[in-house]
Amino acid sequence: MSADRITGRGRRLLALLLALGMLLCLSACGEEDPICGRYRCTLAEAEGLTVREELLGENTVLTLEQGGKGQITRGDTEGAFLWTRSGDSLRLDLGGVLYDADLEGESILLRLGDGLILRFEREDAQTRPAGPETVETAEWYGWWSVENSQGEMPEVWRDCCARLEPGDYGPVLRFWDEESSYDEPLALVRMRLEDGIAVSESGFFLLSQMEDGTWTLDPAAEALELSGTCEGGGERFDYQIHLRPWGADWQGETLHEPWRLRDWYLPLLEEGASMPDRIG
Repeated sequence: MSADRITGRGRRLLALLLALGMLLCLSACGEEDPICGRYRCTLAEAEGLTVREELLGENTVLTLEQGGKGQITRGDTEGAFLWTRSGDSLRLDLGGVLYDADLEGESILLRLGDGLILRFEREDAQTRPAGPETVETAEWYGWWSVENSQGEMPEVWRDCCARLEPGDYGPVLRFWDEESSYDEPLALVRMRLEDGIAVSESGFFLLSQMEDGTWTLDPAAEALELSGTCEGGGERFDYQIHLRPWGADWQGETLHEPWRLRDWYLPLLEEGASMPDRIG
């Protein structure tokens, strides 16, 4: 039947069918998208560096709710956003600020600009590894040096501290000097234990990605010596790190004693103080 021969009754029937089709379409679109749920940040990547979940601090959770609404929380801080989906792409609207994200299976890769990418994994899809071997917290004090610098990194010799402490997925090592601190360390490294020896798995040292097995240390040793070459961000230099347990006697040191040994370290020991999170 041609369109010009449809009667008034036929037009009303056609309009009804079209309206019913629209209603069914809207109903289908209103069904919960299978990607709705809670996703926890497990990885941050920027400029070739990767920081995993156990080194990110407070949990960061992304929640996709029914109807295109969502929330993102980090510790006690939270914010709301709107989201839309097109195939395997998401767009998040945080009060007019737009961010794009990609869907990869049970993961969401959120791009924040300047090369920063956060990976979120669906909570009910995650499988946590078996409980790792743990260590008691260990602390060290000493010095570190930079040599053969090929870039803007100065050739320095500074006092430094390090702390190895238990983490959710194994020991975590933080390393800082006079220009940094425990909260803003030069190195943040996830370790694993092999017969009591801590071996680096992932993390960073300055602008260099920490590779598996780059650092190994014995938490019970009377002295630790770490050395190698650091590369990243256009920098390349050799380094040495020389540490002794907090409270150790540095008399008889054959290489070099820390600069702040007498005016900072020894006075703290006399007071019975524990190792501070900052030098000086």
